[in-house]
Amino acid sequence: MGFRIPPGVRSATDIYLILKTSHMALATLAISGFLLRGYWVFADSKLRQLRATRVLPHVIDALFLGTGIWLVILLNLNPLQHAWLLAIFAGLFAYIVGVALTKSPASWLARNVAAEAAPTRSRSHN
Repeated sequence: MGFRIPPGVRSATDIYLILKTSHMALATLAISGFLLRGYWVFADSKLRQLRATRVLPHVIDALFLGTGIWLVILLNLNPLQHAWLLAIFAGLFAYIVGVALTKSPASWLARNVAAEAAPTRSRSHN
């Protein structure tokens, strides 16, 4: 039960080109969406509260990751032999850990403790 080329696809080269093009398009969408959502934060736009704005980035990121992993497997790349690929995996890992830390209750506690511990101006010095 090996890999079968889908109907309409002539060769493994076609699969590679489809994956590469999809991966690049998803990268463009991910970066553009990130920048747009950042603009909406600074503009205090109500658009960032839409369901599509909250869900679509996850769909795009999952497809982006999936096409990237598929390309790595298809091209038989080893991250330990390609520094650029290792850097991508390290960045992805840091991103996932960073998101997990900012969403956890411990980060909420740390933010509140830091806010309370921050130096404040005394009224007697005014």
